[in-house]
Amino acid sequence: MSFLVLSFLTKFEQIAKTMNNLSDTMSNLFIVCSDYAVIGSTETDLRFLTTPER
Repeated sequence: MSFLVLSFLTKFEQIAKTMNNLSDTMSNLFIVCSDYAVIGSTETDLRFLTTPER
């Protein structure tokens, strides 16, 4: 009986670690995406500012 509980706990721990890694990856992706969004909007602003008015 204790072996079953132990194996369940280790399996649960592995799942928890995997979920943790996934959430880290997702937050890193989110940071990268927001960085790109900031860069993109800055480029647009620069282009808008440097374009001579017609």
